[in-house]
Amino acid sequence: MEHCMGGIIVFYATGALLYLCSMATRITNKPTGTILSSAIGDIIISSDASFVDVKLTATGSIVILEERYYSFRNEITLHDLSSLIEAQMRKMGDTISSFTLSVYANGSSSVSDSCTLQILYCDRLLLTYDISTLLKENFLTTLDYRRIAPDATISLFLYVTASESLYLRFQYTYRTPEGETKPDTHSPYYISTSSTHRTLQYEIACDTLLTQAAKSSGYNKKDMTLISFTAEGGQRAMTF
Repeated sequence: MEHCMGGIIVFYATGALLYLCSMATRITNKPTGTILSSAIGDIIISSDASFVDVKLTATGSIVILEERYYSFRNEITLHDLSSLIEAQMRKMGDTISSFTLSVYANGSSSVSDSCTLQILYCDRLLLTYDISTLLKENFLTTLDYRRIAPDATISLFLYVTASESLYLRFQYTYRTPEGETKPDTHSPYYISTSSTHRTLQYEIACDTLLTQAAKSSGYNKKDMTLISFTAEGGQRAMTF
């Protein structure tokens, strides 16, 4: 014997009451905080609906996925959202962006569940347990050092948190006309705190550092050679 009470089906069996609640449609593993695009992984949706409509939208309500899925054992697994998101970010030239994943049950126009994905572009899978520490201790590159041409201009990218302020400093070494090797420091940028997380880009030319060395040493720049330099920003460092 059964009886319906406010959406809950109550089964009477040999004098005992057994309550079975209807399963909601929901996203069971919602990523939180800023995550790398390569680390999104599978998204699992639990639902007892006959089918679920899934929509993934980028900033500006741009739809990059809109599909209907049928569950298996009350579960739907979304694979490889990374490739869709990375393609959209490359198209828009974004290094960091937000995406909204929404699910609808049985053709309803009402959202059953949703989550926001705050994505930092990184198409390489990095083995790290703490993304925030990774971003505070590294520029946005997988390299510790790079070999560049003597007249090169390089771009540095870094992710700065809302509470972070720092100096961007260059520790460099040059060779004098007499063949001596000397160190020097150039600190051209101060990055102030902001109310939001952000990615920043700075450019530095080898000629700029050599000009600074000539100015501080009194040597003619044409007779000097820049050997190497290390860019530092907070706990981040990279050598060229």
